[in-house]
Amino acid sequence: MYNYKLLIQYDGTNYAGWQIQSNAVSVQQKIVDAVEVILKEKVNLIGSGRTDTGVHALGQVANFRTENELDLYKFRYSLNSILPNDISVLKMESVNESFHARFDAKNRSYIYLFCDHKSPFYNNYSYYFPSLSKLDFDYIVLIDVIEHLADIHSAIHSLARLSNQNTIIIMSFSNPFWETPFKIFELLGLKDSEGPHNLTSIKKLKYVLYKNNFHVLTSGYRFLLPVKIPLFSNFFNSFFYKIPILRNLGMTQYIVCKQAKSL
Repeated sequence: MYNYKLLIQYDGTNYAGWQIQSNAVSVQQKIVDAVEVILKEKVNLIGSGRTDTGVHALGQVANFRTENELDLYKFRYSLNSILPNDISVLKMESVNESFHARFDAKNRSYIYLFCDHKSPFYNNYSYYFPSLSKLDFDYIVLIDVIEHLADIHSAIHSLARLSNQNTIIIMSFSNPFWETPFKIFELLGLKDSEGPHNLTSIKKLKYVLYKNNFHVLTSGYRFLLPVKIPLFSNFFNSFFYKIPILRNLGMTQYIVCKQAKSL
């Protein structure tokens, strides 16, 4: 069995995301259809992650297996000839049979573009938003964001510029204690794979907040076990975090803060 890895780029404007759907056109379906036309056999195209409706990709990774040994150059040329102009296979290579685009992903990067003026060139690739400097936020909520940031210090510094002394900032992020169990949950299919995490503790994040002139109002832990775990999830999520001796073992940490008053 041969295993082939694809590096894919696409404009998602005309698609209902990456994943195959029964009632909508998806990027995955378009590529599968094209591959099957060439190979004349059914294939299972595995993506490294999913994108939502209208989301684009600069380097989506996917793989498929086949009994046939392929000429990489000819196959990629044929594939791109069949695919629509808004989907392109940038690179194709033969990989180990055990390679899995989703489970072997080392990281996932996302780009969010905002445009502060109407532009025909950025219309499909950015969110039209007035100048951030003119906005006053009552709340800024960051759910499961902190652990995916490469530079937490820069992110907190940006929060200081986006907020004022009345802005309440709410952050939840994974407890480093659970890093190994999280990986096991992913392997068992109890949790979606998210790639590596830049996990940090409440103590360390409090220090970063303090250095950027933030005052922590409250912080703590919650268990939030995956609901797919039978019997235990509801009990743990509702009651277990209230037991003092186990409180710090909560899967999810949270901090609520605001800018400290200037002297």
